[in-house]
Amino acid sequence: MRLSSFGSFFLIVPVAGAVFAAIWLTAAAAYENVHFANTSGQVLSLIALLQDDASKDEYFAKQANQDLLTQLIRRGQIPMPQDGSLAKLENGWHRPIRLMLIAPSVAKLETDVPAAACRRLALLFGSDAPVLKLQVMEARAQNGAMQSIFDKNNNQKIEETTTEDACGKVGQSTLALILQLR
Repeated sequence: MRLSSFGSFFLIVPVAGAVFAAIWLTAAAAYENVHFANTSGQVLSLIALLQDDASKDEYFAKQANQDLLTQLIRRGQIPMPQDGSLAKLENGWHRPIRLMLIAPSVAKLETDVPAAACRRLALLFGSDAPVLKLQVMEARAQNGAMQSIFDKNNNQKIEETTTEDACGKVGQSTLALILQLR
């Protein structure tokens, strides 16, 4: 009897370990999906907010090199930091989101994300490029140079290989969206 208990112990431990590993991997993937959903929702909300303000206010987003995040805070559309520090907005991975006006009615939204998320976000935003009024999308893997992923004016379409090359395979990436506001 004692030998069979010992034998069943060797059967139960690997099965329990496999079940635990499966639960752990599922939880990690779900946690990453929460970050992705939060970041994509933030970016889409910011785009909608910017385009809505630009359509309602003819003086909004007219001066190049304008920090649009500061403008949205002044308008009361994004809460001001409680500590009185400079305006900043973070994505789901606690990395900065930057908003600049690069030309009248043309905004550049940049955010730093993990490479895998960069690829997913690029494919997501690229699939809705006309609705978002997306003009150009670029990415930079870690400390590399910005590479074009999508360019409306040059008829460059989103391709998975281009996106993977621009975003990289590991580490942090920067994804930049250049949008028409009006």
